Amino acid sequence: MAKKPKSTAVKPAVPWYVTSTDENAHRLTLDFSTYSSPFPTLHITDVHWDSVYCRRDLLARDLDTALKIGAPVFIYGDLFDLMQGKLDKRGSKGGVRPEYQGDSHFDLIFDDAVKWWSPYAPVLALAGIGNHETGYQKYQERDFMAVFVFAMRRAGSSSHRPWPSWPTASHRTGASTSCCPTARRCTRTPRHGCSG
Repeated sequence: MAKKPKSTAVKPAVPWYVTSTDENAHRLTLDFSTYSSPFPTLHITDVHWDSVYCRRDLLARDLDTALKIGAPVFIYGDLFDLMQGKLDKRGSKGGVRPEYQGDSHFDLIFDDAVKWWSPYAPVLALAGIGNHETGYQKYQERDFMAVFVFAMRRAGSSSHRPWPSWPTASHRTGASTSCCPTARRCTRTPRHGCSG
């Protein structure tokens, strides 16, 4: 079992929130009256959290910083590796962490992930899916990210799981920003492959 992050960060009153505009569309609203530009955000992809190659120490460092300053965290896919099940032809048991090598492989990952990620729930804004999550869904017939996001929402997150990982972030402000120096609305649409 992975150790829970040793975060000394305080749960902030974050100046943003996420709402659903549709089953698969979500809006991040930023309150610039309490924050000056540039507004800090953390964008991550291809974490592969359950893999032996994931540097959780560096991930925890960055997430602790995001939590401390109230920066929303965007995950654009492949938060989990999820390739080591019996039915997944892409898998290799050498790539799985020792604590997850058991008969209930995916349950061990899920339970540990919920414990590890729960302290960061207040800053998780969007958790998109990538090809590893769609591959898992193809072989295991279960939407791992939907269940994970549900658990994070119970832990205090306003996160959503966009499909097919086309999260779009927009903001309005009277002043120019670093991403859009002359615009009053800034839209970003990053994407992670999700073919499985």
